[in-house]
Amino acid sequence: MFFPWRSRLPITLLLIVAGLVYCHAQHFSTVKINVSDDETNEVVSGVEIIELSQGLSVITNESGEAILRLMGDTAKIAVFALEYETIFDTVYCPQDTILPYQLRPLAYTLNSIDITARREALWGIKKLNDIEGTSLFAGKKTEVVLLENISANLASNNARQIYAQVSGLNIYEGSEGGIQLNIGGRGLDPNRTSNFNTRQNGYDISADVLGYPESYYSPPPEMIQEIRVIRGASSLQYGTQFGGLLDFTLKSLPLDQDFRFESSISYGSFGLFAMHTGLGVRKGKISIDAFANIKRGNGFRDNSIFNAQYYYGRVIYRASAKTDLTFDISYHNSLAQQAGGLTDAQFAESPTLSTRTRNWFAVDWLVSSLKMKHTFSKKRQLSWQLSGLRAFRGSVGFVGSTSDLNANPILTLDEKTNSGTFLNPRDVIRGNFNNLNSELRFVNQYSIGNKKQVSLLGAKAYRSQNTALQGPGSLGIDADFSVLSESFLDYPNQSSFTFPNTNYALFAENIFYIHERSSITPGIRFEYINTKAEGSYLNNLYDNAGNLIFSESLKENRSFARRILLFGVGFQHKWENNTILIANLSQNYRSVTFSDIRVVSPSFIVD
Repeated sequence: MFFPWRSRLPITLLLIVAGLVYCHAQHFSTVKINVSDDETNEVVSGVEIIELSQGLSVITNESGEAILRLMGDTAKIAVFALEYETIFDTVYCPQDTILPYQLRPLAYTLNSIDITARREALWGIKKLNDIEGTSLFAGKKTEVVLLENISANLASNNARQIYAQVSGLNIYEGSEGGIQLNIGGRGLDPNRTSNFNTRQNGYDISADVLGYPESYYSPPPEMIQEIRVIRGASSLQYGTQFGGLLDFTLKSLPLDQDFRFESSISYGSFGLFAMHTGLGVRKGKISIDAFANIKRGNGFRDNSIFNAQYYYGRVIYRASAKTDLTFDISYHNSLAQQAGGLTDAQFAESPTLSTRTRNWFAVDWLVSSLKMKHTFSKKRQLSWQLSGLRAFRGSVGFVGSTSDLNANPILTLDEKTNSGTFLNPRDVIRGNFNNLNSELRFVNQYSIGNKKQVSLLGAKAYRSQNTALQGPGSLGIDADFSVLSESFLDYPNQSSFTFPNTNYALFAENIFYIHERSSITPGIRFEYINTKAEGSYLNNLYDNAGNLIFSESLKENRSFARRILLFGVGFQHKWENNTILIANLSQNYRSVTFSDIRVVSPSFIVD
């Protein structure tokens, strides 16, 4: 089995976790909150104070007091108690602010369903602020899923439950145990989430942003604090995608804690086993977060076993009150047997039917990031992020239009060991991905007259060196991703390519507040893209009886260089009842992908 770095993983993780660095580049504010009854003026204990934008929560003590430690000096606060009306408040709270709240009793008694619905409405999903760090979201459709406060099966990564409150998504399940995430926006193909720009903690995690945007890795939901889904004119800040931006923000140690340990073990039908462990420690200026997650199961169909591991580490170091450094690393490894597709007639006969015994899919994903954030003042902030990816994906199996028994006659088969030899080779596709991405952002708040305005300037440089190999696979039944090209020169689908990609981009946006509740956000982005293909493929010709009559190896060297200028504009208006009107118009593009150049699937048959 072909898994790079696997033997070095324990030592690598141990060394890197020891040197990980992360922290948030904002100053802290301490807010004291006093809560009392509006009618009796008596203090109220057990009231939940929720900071909606940062996801913080504290409970008032017997004196009706609670302390919130915030990043920054602006807070969106919800004051929640079962027998009182909920208060929503957006406040400016510099250091040592005291906020008094008086709760009005409800005029009716709530049942258990009402209580659950009220709290989930607060926690299940939220919107992003106009300004978040060095990103602008005014005039864009934003939804943030808060994982800790939704009713979903996190152990099996049930996407239909996790994204239930996000409107306009197409979702299908393409793998057992939720290893592969498949979501698309408003009619776009959900396959491998390839129509979203997929990020983790703000950096890219897909195979190749330009040439191979499929996301074979997504962090398990037990590790995630929130999922940001951004649509509209986000192409101007984040580049190529039609569906929008999908960003997984992983858990970090809360600011009011110095130690945290979490662990869970889940069992389910069909041999499902999921184990999650997390650790967080803070000492002085350094904070460490580390997670491990393991999933395995047999699947509800034959020939659909899976095994997946996830590891993540991050250390937080605050260099000064204004400068932070962040380094984190993620590793994912999975192997899944694929039971094969079904026709409508086969599905009607038995949804659990499996027509494939020799199909396997493997992923080996290593991604890391180094980030620096510097705050010049409350109005000016700079961030720089460098991320890199080394990854492998491999598939082996028969994916034609007929069953194994018709197209793959068995020569030998040992049912005890589930191994054997078949007459026909399987199709193998192997891809190795190496890319490096650097992104610089600067946000400046200024005024025109008495109206606040916000500008964003950014630049991106991206290089990748990826390879794709296709050819005849082994005659066995196991997860063997080797290629037997020398023994099967007449095999029709054989190619070996290198895909060097280069991308440089400059982008800018500006929020013009024409009213305290209304804003217009124009943007512009310039892209230089050069997608290359260097390699060779086998060109075979057959007679009507299927006999090889001609074969030649052809070399190919192609280059697709383009310069693209994109424009966009967004409008936003907010009412006091939390209703928001959003309208935007933006340009986007689809880059040339590897499959546009050269990868042949045996299932591509034209009638």
